[in-house]
Amino acid sequence: MPHKAYLGLADLETLASPPPVLRSEDRELYEKIRDRFMACFAPKDVLEWHLVNRLIEEAWFIKRYTRHQTVAVERWYQQSLEFQAQRVKAQSARKETLANSLAERMTQRPPEVADLLHLEEKVLESPAELDEILQRTPTELQHNRALEKSMLFQEQLDKLIASATKRFNDTLELFEHYREGLGQRLRWVAEDILKADGPEHDGDGSPETEGPSIVPSEATDTVTEEVNQFLASAEENK
Repeated sequence: MPHKAYLGLADLETLASPPPVLRSEDRELYEKIRDRFMACFAPKDVLEWHLVNRLIEEAWFIKRYTRHQTVAVERWYQQSLEFQAQRVKAQSARKETLANSLAERMTQRPPEVADLLHLEEKVLESPAELDEILQRTPTELQHNRALEKSMLFQEQLDKLIASATKRFNDTLELFEHYREGLGQRLRWVAEDILKADGPEHDGDGSPETEGPSIVPSEATDTVTEEVNQFLASAEENK
């Protein structure tokens, strides 16, 4: 029966799901971060690759939530500027209505022409005034006010950052446990092979004393159980 071809790490990269990068985010930066993580951890098998991939995603989420804490303050400040601009537009509309009303009476009361021209100048100035409002440089007090307005959202982002950080740390700990446990199991297997190939007795004819196992069965079971729990959790979160 032919053996199935083993998927290498390069093949796994082609099978990976699309990166969690929004269109407003920097895809090139994500790829740089990913390359750094892969070079740092150098996954040796499928499970290690999966764990490192999870670390990369959680690190990206932490970066996203942190960035949006700043974006939230700017958004609230921009909303305050837009409110001021809408108020200017409303005032301009009222002035324009008054100007039209005065225009209808120009033939009857010519002295009011000067007032009409002055009012029209004010109406024409409103677009420039709107541009000036929307382009204002915020002061620290204005940003402080925007931060106060976005405080609830800031707290929600804090919770998301804490949650992503916990998942990152848990995944990192699991990676360390798995890599350490895997290395120990490999040494254990190598030790058994050497014992099987070597002589069964010492030179004096006495039977060779079997050394204790390098890895306690409880430690191996613990690593295996942690890995299974992680994989089950990853499947549920998809």
